[in-house]
Amino acid sequence: MIRKEVEAKLKDNFADFWVKILNHNVFRTQILCKELGPLDGLILQVVAWHHYLSSISEVKSDIHSFESALKMWENKKNKNKNGKKLTISLVSELTAIPFETTRRKIKKLVNKQWITYSKEKGILYNSESELNEKIVKIIHPAEKNLLKEFLVAFLMSGKNS
Repeated sequence: MIRKEVEAKLKDNFADFWVKILNHNVFRTQILCKELGPLDGLILQVVAWHHYLSSISEVKSDIHSFESALKMWENKKNKNKNGKKLTISLVSELTAIPFETTRRKIKKLVNKQWITYSKEKGILYNSESELNEKIVKIIHPAEKNLLKEFLVAFLMSGKNS
């Protein structure tokens, strides 16, 4: 039922909300690059995605609110329970940044202690670094607001108010 409603909104009211998802993508990237550095922001986006997948999504039955997800994010240590390591090659592929540039950037992020890297464990987010403060206090709230604007536009699409 929900899928049919979504499909109908996509078909009939696309222009009412599409600009908001574009805004989300552009302004989220802008925030990441401003706070973390242009290429670093793209790389750390993938590292954060992997961190989320290997932590919060594994216990999603206990995590429902933004605040509880954020708390889990902050408390997550480098324990990759799902065994899927994040490699430099994968980060390069997902960001479309050349491998050698990605490798050099990863090395710099390790030196900043924002991430750790080993061939055995791959790339891991360091939730105890100064980076976490930026993610929790600046980036996550901005992402939440951008997502809210998209969802409101989507839900209100096709209505005359």
